[in-house]
Formats: sequence, structure tokens, C-alpha cells
Amino acid sequence: MNKKKFAFHDASEKMLFAVSLAVTALLFVRSREAEKFVFDYLGFCARRIVPSLFLFLVFSDLVCSSPLFMRICRRIPFYGTEISLLILGALGGFPLGARVCTALYDQGKLRKREAEYLLCFSNNASASFVVGFVGQNLFSCKMIGVKLLVLQLFSAICCAAVFKLVLFSRGERGSIKGAERTVKAKSFVKAVTDSGMTMLGICSFIVVFGVVGALAVETFPWFSSPLLRGFFEFSSGISLCAERGGVGALRDCALLLGWSGLCVHCQVVSAVESKLSLKPYFLSKIFQCAVMGLGASLFL
Repeated sequence: MNKKKFAFHDASEKMLFAVSLAVTALLFVRSREAEKFVFDYLGFCARRIVPSLFLFLVFSDLVCSSPLFMRICRRIPFYGTEISLLILGALGGFPLGARVCTALYDQGKLRKREAEYLLCFSNNASASFVVGFVGQNLFSCKMIGVKLLVLQLFSAICCAAVFKLVLFSRGERGSIKGAERTVKAKSFVKAVTDSGMTMLGICSFIVVFGVVGALAVETFPWFSSPLLRGFFEFSSGISLCAERGGVGALRDCALLLGWSGLCVHCQVVSAVESKLSLKPYFLSKIFQCAVMGLGASLFL
């Protein structure tokens, strides 16, 4: 088993080195275009990502660090913790759900398996992104954004139901109550500082994946496929889906919203900091991608 792990780690390092070398060469050859794309994606972060996410990060951090949070969740009659995390993730967007799950686990309010389970369905695109950016800006129809948002919430609820069965034994499948722990609430200064660092990391991932993807499209025309581009950075893929239009545009858009892209997954990995297993999370995103694609094909 250790030999297999070592071989996999060694192969991953070699692959990362080869990709980094290729990207470095591409940046050297297309330095002018790279500068333009960096500027464009920094502007995208400043216009869309920071305004919609930063304050959610700060105040969700303050809320979840308070001893009152789990008490309120336990007072909701059915699945209070699950519903609370689902709503927080839907309002704040990526990677707020991962950050909250990890924080609650760090504070001893959740067991490891509980945090890994909540991670499966609490990381979704924010309501403002789906309705405002995707629906109104890209498809020029707010109702399309609303339908995609409803489909995303439905797929997240399906994830919650299925992975409850997968991850827990029959006697553990009730509501997650969390542990009774007296933890000192985080200070406002600490919450703002931590959220600022998280925001910087999020924007860094978006710029890196966005710029490399844009350069790849300029260099290799076959990389302009919306699904291929969205596999790595989903907002770029969704934009291409809207530009090309056609019968399958909404279906492809729904698939990418369900998968979320490697860029978002890197943000989740950064938020979790190796404290939780990510296997259930990745399986849940594949499941959510399938549910959203099927739902869009049938109903949109």
C-alpha cells in the first residue's frame, strides 16, 4: 500500500513538473497576452468575486465561531445543521461551505465524518453568481438563472440524502447535532484578517487557472471547447456556453455548475488544509454534475 502511495506521489510530482515547465514556456512565448489576461482576471475578481464573497467570509466566520451557532442549529426541528450549512453555502458561494465545515471541526463542534459529510453539499456557486452573472449577464434572462439556482439546490439536497446513506450507518443517519463545546468566539479583527487571506488565495487560483486556460485557447484551438475549459475553470466554460448558444448550452452550463471546476476544488483543498478527507467531496461533485446535467436536459 505504501509503495502504491509513493508511486502515485512520485508520478504526481513528475506530472506537476512537466505541466509547470510547459506553462512557463508558454508564458515566455506569449508574455504580452499573459499580461492582458492577468489584468482581465484581476478585474473580474475585483468586480464580481470580492464584492459578492468577502463580507460573507468575514461575518460567516464570526457567526460560526460563536457558541450560539450550534445551539441555534440544534433548535431547528429537522436537520438544522445541514440546512444552515446549505443556506450559508448558497448565499456565500465557493469556498464558504468548506471554510465553515473546517472551522466547526477545528473547534470540536463536529466530528470528522460529520464535517466531511457537510462538505459534500455545502459548496455551491452563490445565488448572486447564478442569477446575476449567469442568468442576467450571460443569458440575458434572470429567470434562467433562477431555474439553474433551483436545480443547483435540488442537486445539493440529493447529495445530502445520498451521502447520508453512504457515509453513516443506520443508527447515525439522524440530524447532526454537533458537540457541546465552549469555544471562545473569534474576534472581529481576526475574522477580517483571516477572511482577507482566504480572499487573496481565492483570487490567486482564479487568476492562475483563468490565464493559463485563456493562453491555452490562444495556442491550441481545440481547448476552446466549453466543457473542457470549464473542467478547469468553470466561469470561463459557462461564458463560452452562453456565447455559443444552441440547444445544449443550458445543459452544459448546468454540468459545469455541478462540477465547479478544478480551480474551485483547489480553493476547497486550501480551505480544508488536509484536515478532512476529500474523497467524499469529489464523489459528491461528480454526482451533483450528473444530477444537474440530467435535470437540465429534462426540465430546462
